Amino acid sequence: MYAIAFVAAQIPISLGLAMLLNSPRVRGRTVFRFAFFSTNLIGPVFVAVLFAQLFDTRSGLINLALTRILRRSVEISWLGDPRLALVSVLIAGLWLSVGFGMIYFLAALQATDHHLFEAAQVDGAGRWSKFWHITLPSVRPALVFVMLIDTVAGFQLFELPWVMFNQSPGPNSRALTVVMYLFQVGFQANDLGAASAVGWILVAMILLVAIAQLRFTQAGELAH
Repeated sequence: MYAIAFVAAQIPISLGLAMLLNSPRVRGRTVFRFAFFSTNLIGPVFVAVLFAQLFDTRSGLINLALTRILRRSVEISWLGDPRLALVSVLIAGLWLSVGFGMIYFLAALQATDHHLFEAAQVDGAGRWSKFWHITLPSVRPALVFVMLIDTVAGFQLFELPWVMFNQSPGPNSRALTVVMYLFQVGFQANDLGAASAVGWILVAMILLVAIAQLRFTQAGELAH
């Protein structure tokens, strides 16, 4: 669930930021590029500690900001409510990695021939038409790469929820990941055989998803 939500949210956000920061109308683009990418330079353990404080029910900045905006007391138990456990991890994960995808999409956009957009403008193409027929094919290699990296990162998630929920799988184990389960079985229950089996299953899952994504992308390129 996390891997699917992570890929589905991270790619459009990263691509949107890249398109925004590629526009010459935006001032201070260099500063914004560094600001968005700098979050990827921080380790997941530090990010987990940071968001554990931000998600605090009473003193967290997120609830305090919502209190100011809604003008009423907001005490959402981000880390205590089983329904919000995975959402909290997803928000922290996106904050950490959106800049990574943005840089690759931005590099692909800057390598695109701008004469294509000018020709499309002369032909009367709209924004959606230019995005679908010029921007998307131009960033397709970067899209494949980022999608694969995001998928692998989603399946290998461990440090972020483990530290956020104080070395536990969260309320009702709703933040339990495959790697976290492997750690519990192998190093807490001392069942290395079962942990090894989980590890090989994880490898097979990532391999199958990667092959499916590559096949789907190649099919799209042939159709294009």
